[in-house]
Amino acid sequence: MVMLLGTLAHTVIVWARRWLTAPKLTHYGILRMVRDVFHLSGFLVRDASNSITRIVLNCAAPLAPVLCEPLGALLASAHVAVNLDKT
Repeated sequence: MVMLLGTLAHTVIVWARRWLTAPKLTHYGILRMVRDVFHLSGFLVRDASNSITRIVLNCAAPLAPVLCEPLGALLASAHVAVNLDKT
């Protein structure tokens, strides 16, 4: 069971590397994606029906400006905006 969860986590990270097509992230491996990209601080804004409407990334994080545009393009079809702000 643990092996299957590890395989699933690895697969999701590989997919995320493809989805977040930013030139700075193309050379990032699995461990660096987990350590640097997936540990960004920020918060979610929800509407009255508890749906996520906006993701606010901490502008002080080094990779936040790099991820803002690709993440916004990825989530545009779900009508989720991605912004930078001080958190």
